[in-house]
Amino acid sequence: MNLSDNQDSVGYSASTEIPDATIISPECPETINCSTCSGYLDTAVSLSEVSVKVDAMAVALLQTRVAEQDEAISALTVRVEAIQAERDAQHAVVSSLSKANGLLLQSSQAMIRFLERLNNPSLVHQESTNTQTNTETTRSTNFSQDENDAVLAALLNLSAKADAFFRNPVKMVSGLPGTAPSARVFDAHPNLELLKRFPLFSSFPHNVMEEVSLASYEQRRREGQVIIKKGEEGAEMFFIVSGTVAVVMDDKELALLTTPAFFGELGVLFPFERTATIIAKTDCVLAVVTKQKLDRIIHAADPAVQMSMQEFSIVKETWWKKQQSVSAHEKFGAEFVNDIAKKDIRELEIFSGAPDSFIDTLAMAMSCLVFKADENVIELNADADAMYFVLSGTVEVVGSSGDVHAEIGAGSFFGEVGILLDMKRTASIRAKVESHLFKLAKSSLDMVVTDYPLVKEKLEIAAQERVLLFEERTHTGTSEEVPDQFDVEVSEQALSKLSFFEGVESHVVSELALLMIRHTWEPSQLIITCGQSGDSMFFLTVGSAQVITEFGEVVDMFEAPDAYFGEVAIVEQVPRTASVKCVTTCSTYELKKEDVTSAMRRYPIIAQRIKETANMRLQNYLMRNILA
Repeated sequence: MNLSDNQDSVGYSASTEIPDATIISPECPETINCSTCSGYLDTAVSLSEVSVKVDAMAVALLQTRVAEQDEAISALTVRVEAIQAERDAQHAVVSSLSKANGLLLQSSQAMIRFLERLNNPSLVHQESTNTQTNTETTRSTNFSQDENDAVLAALLNLSAKADAFFRNPVKMVSGLPGTAPSARVFDAHPNLELLKRFPLFSSFPHNVMEEVSLASYEQRRREGQVIIKKGEEGAEMFFIVSGTVAVVMDDKELALLTTPAFFGELGVLFPFERTATIIAKTDCVLAVVTKQKLDRIIHAADPAVQMSMQEFSIVKETWWKKQQSVSAHEKFGAEFVNDIAKKDIRELEIFSGAPDSFIDTLAMAMSCLVFKADENVIELNADADAMYFVLSGTVEVVGSSGDVHAEIGAGSFFGEVGILLDMKRTASIRAKVESHLFKLAKSSLDMVVTDYPLVKEKLEIAAQERVLLFEERTHTGTSEEVPDQFDVEVSEQALSKLSFFEGVESHVVSELALLMIRHTWEPSQLIITCGQSGDSMFFLTVGSAQVITEFGEVVDMFEAPDAYFGEVAIVEQVPRTASVKCVTTCSTYELKKEDVTSAMRRYPIIAQRIKETANMRLQNYLMRNILA
């Protein structure tokens, strides 16, 4: 056996081999079975085991220290790389600042030369005289009026670029000449298309819009922060890059605006004091254009641009003066009423894709009306001369018998079908509570649409489709199943709010809306009976109803106008899993399975979404049975 290199207690080397049956001690004549020699042998074996353990511990310690050193080397390598990256970034910033300084120097030198020529006619005359001997020199130093304008524009562009460098030099590095293609990850005009949503800006030449883009800056606001405060001077306009803002009047939230909306344009058009407050509803990023910089750009621009600015400002100022004559205009958002109206108009499918200038003009043509509770907005059998958007409050659809067919709340609209089909009103509309409505007169729509032939064509096609659908429904359905114009609007809006139909073509939803059948139910009447077979789903538009299990327990309540139920029967062959009982007089619109089947074939996603909701309600039903 092998022992360690250390000497044992009796002087023998730990590496000495001790064969069996040999004399261990020179004084010992015994060669075997000697107790003394056996003791020596045991000691040697024990020392060998200890040595092995010590060696193993030493190796383990060395391995640990090597691993620690490897980790330290890795950490130092990462740190060195980070320092190198930081140094590269600093060099980029220094380089961009250096180039910005060069741009400012060019701008200053050009401005000095320009002012010298502008304020010293003798210098211009002297230079003109010199042209007799050197025509080329005269060409480079003598400016005509057009050349003066061009110089001003160039100076403005240089100044705007320099401003952009100092606002965010790192972001602008990518736009510098000589920047490596791999480094060009930033866009010099990230919000250009958003800025062009403003009708005035959309009329500007591209080079002018690039100047506006460079002159704009991004502003970030946290949820709850004030963006515009009522009473302060308006000196900028805002474009929502991301997030949502709230229009607030007297601590009351009137409406929400989200991207790609813009607001506050009156502040850059003429002297103006803010008339309402804007607060960030969520964290927001805003692109801001100031009046000061816009005025400077327009002053140096082509006369045609200046004329567009002047005409647009006159139109907006005339509209604002007219708006101020409305006694309740503050209840509609004051200066932001046009922004709110544009949002509502865009929610109409017939106006989807319309130019921003069309939406803006149409919004300015809308009037703000206040209706007290029980006051009629539309009379039965009256000519269809307008459509309406509900900003706040609730209105009721009242049939010829006095029954309330539906309730229409904030964010909804009505009267569209009547003006498209040029038909008399088939029901009355009455304010349930004090309601604030935007009114768009048919005459205003007809006047505005003449300048937009593509929009006009789309409206005509939509009207023809509605006429055909109405005629088809009239010929195939009973008198009770033929919907009136408000039935279609209520049904269509009820369907469009469902996630089932998200992304589905609007004409499919319109077809289904025409197929829906309205019913009126008395208090305590059962709309659905538990255990019975079902083949339709219902949309509750008036009243409230209870959901009752087979054991007679009330487990839920449905409240109009956004409740729906019975969708399990659309996708599953199962009996009704609960009863729905009216608490008050109710009105529903019924959608039969046979009518929605064709739509589900064209759009399998509809069936999938309905089935997901149905499965969830079936699980709730099974859970109730288990708990019972």
